[in-house]
Amino acid sequence: MRFIPIYLLLLFHLNSIHAQSGFNRYYDFNQAHVVFSSIELSNDTLVVFGTVVATDTSKSAMALAFFDTLGNLLHYTTYQDSLGDVFPIANPNSLIKCSDGSGYIVVGSFFFRGNGFWAKFDNHGQLLQIREYIDNVYVLNNFKQVIEVADGYMIGGNEYDNALATTNLFIVKTDKAGNFIWEKKFMNIEKLNFFNSLSQLGNNLYIMGSVTTTRPPNQQSAQTRFTSKIATVDSLGNLIWEWESLPSLIETGAGMIFNTPDGNWVYNSGEAKYNSEYNFFYGQPKLMVRDENFSLIKETKFGNLDLSSHYCRNMKQLSDGGWLLVGSKPVVYQAGSALPGWLAKVDAQANLMWTRSDTAFFIPSPGFSRNYFYDAVELPSGSIVVCGYNQSPNPVQDKQWGYLLKIDKEGCLDMLNCGVSATNEGASIVKSGIHCFPNPTIDILHIESATTEIWDRIEVYNTSGQLTKKLENIIIATSIDLSDLPIGIYWIKFTKDNQAFTQKVVKI
Repeated sequence: MRFIPIYLLLLFHLNSIHAQSGFNRYYDFNQAHVVFSSIELSNDTLVVFGTVVATDTSKSAMALAFFDTLGNLLHYTTYQDSLGDVFPIANPNSLIKCSDGSGYIVVGSFFFRGNGFWAKFDNHGQLLQIREYIDNVYVLNNFKQVIEVADGYMIGGNEYDNALATTNLFIVKTDKAGNFIWEKKFMNIEKLNFFNSLSQLGNNLYIMGSVTTTRPPNQQSAQTRFTSKIATVDSLGNLIWEWESLPSLIETGAGMIFNTPDGNWVYNSGEAKYNSEYNFFYGQPKLMVRDENFSLIKETKFGNLDLSSHYCRNMKQLSDGGWLLVGSKPVVYQAGSALPGWLAKVDAQANLMWTRSDTAFFIPSPGFSRNYFYDAVELPSGSIVVCGYNQSPNPVQDKQWGYLLKIDKEGCLDMLNCGVSATNEGASIVKSGIHCFPNPTIDILHIESATTEIWDRIEVYNTSGQLTKKLENIIIATSIDLSDLPIGIYWIKFTKDNQAFTQKVVKI
């Protein structure tokens, strides 16, 4: 009984740190389709930008939705084009909060007219103004990302040149009211060029990440090669410098780009492998670290190069100096296959901390559950909220739900229930038979399993990622003495044949 007050105090302390539990929720607003593309945090409110399609019309509308940090919908507003055009699915980082607190800026494109748009909403989600940028030369202008600068906004994206059958990069500059000021085009007629990111690098200096593909006419995809291209421009859009990797399959573009305090460059990329039988590419996300001269220092790979839809769509820097990668990854479950949303966290040295895959819900055959993560925000507590959407086809009607996932900084939905993997292949281990008890524990943690399998090692890590204990070649029915460790949260990592998973325990 003497330990009960200590236990209650610890739970109170832990709950004060993790003030709220995580959630995994989906929303349809009573519409046929809802897609969440970009997310911002405004005080204690989550603001999400996306598109909706009503049940009684084929026209899509922009949507701005407001949630509390428990995932409860507060309200949402929609705007449908006055000329009856369709808003395509928006992009990550297409929503920003105005620095003066006057509302929100979003960018996107009209599907049929092929023009990009800039729009401003007030703090309640009501549309204040929308600007359409007419382009009579290019068939499609995809406004993908917006950033705020001192005297206006800069928008990055792609435009398709119908005459040359190529895709170019562009940056558009507007004033604070969305009025067009200038446009700079970045083109290479021998390649297809795809915009990935735009961010401020310093005073009057901006950095752009992109991917190019070498795919001349009549060339088979087996000869396709990719490059990562990084360029900086000044406040007038003038090119200052650029760097491009050699054409290959080992680096498939530069995504979000960060300059570290020691002068290194960090960005998300990928690796590809051609499958001649099915004529497509396998993909493998990875994180690149290069020095100031772009010499490779380190790359961190995720998963294996044997999946066709494993990719990183976005990357966010976290307050602890690490990064969160956001995307999707195919997974085979006992009931069938799905494309879950995928997250991975690396520390400031680009070491993998954890990965996880999630579905809003699983629909077995004849449907196929596809889940896409697009964007994320970090809360002051260190918790992370991710937005995306779920697509679950069925024989009657395709359906899409907006999707929000909230996890703590260790990648868990709550203190004692965690679905993260400490290695790339942890999801393939059957872990339902593992039982750690008591949890919380004062000293001895017992570990039992339905099998007597011998694990290569069992390790205990603290929340800073430091190894505190290690057991090797251990039969799973065993125990670990935690009495010499400080009170707090720990991770028990089980590893066998280079596969691993973790369980979270509390020491009181």
